[in-house]
Amino acid sequence: MKNQTKEEILESGVIHFIIGEDLGLRIMEIAQEHLIYSYDPEKAIRSITDSLMGCPVDLALQILKGDMVLPVDVESQQVICQDREPEHDQYPIIDINYQLQKNEKRNCG
Repeated sequence: MKNQTKEEILESGVIHFIIGEDLGLRIMEIAQEHLIYSYDPEKAIRSITDSLMGCPVDLALQILKGDMVLPVDVESQQVICQDREPEHDQYPIIDINYQLQKNEKRNCG
């Protein structure tokens, strides 16, 4: 693949990139940060569903909680959604109920 100028990319409407092995981890971290620091559960879920086209909300919720994780197959350049296993300890887990209660207290106090 040859390097294209910005103009060529804009004209073709196509851009290719390679995903790294931490992409799924970063998607999960960003989503959880929207919940923890911005107190915005809708934005947290949307950051997953917008990043993973076709991802239903109920699956995004499981990803947000950390029940499901997003490892990357670097060879095939695919993000794979799978159940958390012991070897997935680098993927974050979050207690959504605690975060929502914390936000309620913050808003009431």
